[in-house]
Amino acid sequence: MTIIVDGTGQGTRAAVTKENRLRVDAVSENAYAHSAQRGKAFTINTKTILYSGTAPFQQSILHVHNHGTDDVELTSFFVGESVRGGQGGLTDPILLELYGNPAGTPTGNQLDIVNQRVGDPTPFNIMATLDPVGLTLTPSGPLLHQYHYSGRAQDNLNITLPSNQSILVRGSFPCSLAGVYLGFNGYVRG
Repeated sequence: MTIIVDGTGQGTRAAVTKENRLRVDAVSENAYAHSAQRGKAFTINTKTILYSGTAPFQQSILHVHNHGTDDVELTSFFVGESVRGGQGGLTDPILLELYGNPAGTPTGNQLDIVNQRVGDPTPFNIMATLDPVGLTLTPSGPLLHQYHYSGRAQDNLNITLPSNQSILVRGSFPCSLAGVYLGFNGYVRG
């Protein structure tokens, strides 16, 4: 006869239901929350940037590159708008598109990657570049399209950035002036 005991060394036998099934108690926790407890969850946020051009115009907004050896999981995307004006379609939506692995090395302002475990100084091997210049889009087209009309929006996202892979967010602006911020929440696997 085989007896199953717990792993504590106390010899406590496992419980069996009257249907002869092993009784199990389990706790489930999503990967982002688990990573945050371990100091491996992050937020990337551009703050509000004022974009202007001859309507309609396109602008590269944010480039995120995983320089680490572990996969980076992007779990949510948020965008907000503070002002819209000038010429063009003032009530038309801004189209945000996310492209995978644009070619080139971007130049622009580097953003801080914020650790979601308060007080944890653990750095991330991720580079986030605001208003990146010097990138060429891949011919395969965007991975994601999102129309933004006004205010703030957030949505779940499931995009994996393996080691040395990147994404680029571009905006197509229907008006000549718009104040926009956007960002990602995510975590590093491993």
